[in-house]
Amino acid sequence: MNEIGRMAWRAAAVAMMASMMTAGAAFAGETSGGQTSSAPAPAVWSRHALIVDLHDLPRRYTCDELWYKFRDVLLAIGAAPQMRILPYRCERRVGAIAYSPKVELDFSLPRILSVENSGGATLEVVPKDVTLEPDKLPHIGPQDCELLNQMRFTFFKAIGEAVKTYHLACQAPVSSTPAFAMTVQTLARVPQRVSAIAPVPQSHGGALTGRG
Repeated sequence: MNEIGRMAWRAAAVAMMASMMTAGAAFAGETSGGQTSSAPAPAVWSRHALIVDLHDLPRRYTCDELWYKFRDVLLAIGAAPQMRILPYRCERRVGAIAYSPKVELDFSLPRILSVENSGGATLEVVPKDVTLEPDKLPHIGPQDCELLNQMRFTFFKAIGEAVKTYHLACQAPVSSTPAFAMTVQTLARVPQRVSAIAPVPQSHGGALTGRG
C-alpha cells in the first residue's frame, strides 16, 4: 500500500470511529436513567372522560381513599391539576358490592401536535418514564397492588398510556422491595415560552364533583 493509500485508510478509520462514538453517545442519551433525550415537542391539553370499573378488590376502599389514590396517579402521569373524580358504589351501606366500585374521571393529558398544527400549541412536552410504586405517591401503599393492577388493564389501556414494565404479583408473598411497581411512559411538561393554560373539564349535567 503506497503512502496515499495509507493516508486514505487512516482517514476512513478515523471517520468510522467518530461515527461510532457519536452513535454511542446518542444511545446513552436515550437510555440514561430510563429517559429519552428528546427535544421538546409542541402539544395541547386533550380531555379524557371515562369510567373505571373495578372488580372484586381484596379490600374495601372508602370513596375518599379512591379519590386520593386516583388523583395521585393522574398527577404523576402529567394530568392537568383541574380534574373531576367521582368514586361511587364504595359506600359502606352498599355491602359486598363496595368491593367492586366505579370511578368516573374527567381530566386532561398532553397530546403532541403534528408539525402542521404546531402553531396551536399551548405547552411543550418531552417523554418521561414514571414509576408507580408504594410510598412514592402520597396515598399509594403496599396494600394497593391489586388496585394498580386493575388500573393497568382498564384505566391505562383506555387512555392509551404505554405501560413499559410492571411487577404486580399481588397474590404472592412480598419478597422484594418495592412490593410492586409499574412504569408508564408519559409526556411531561417543560418550562416554555408559550402560555400553558389547562382547560377546566365541564361536568356532565352536574353529575361529576371535584375537590380542591
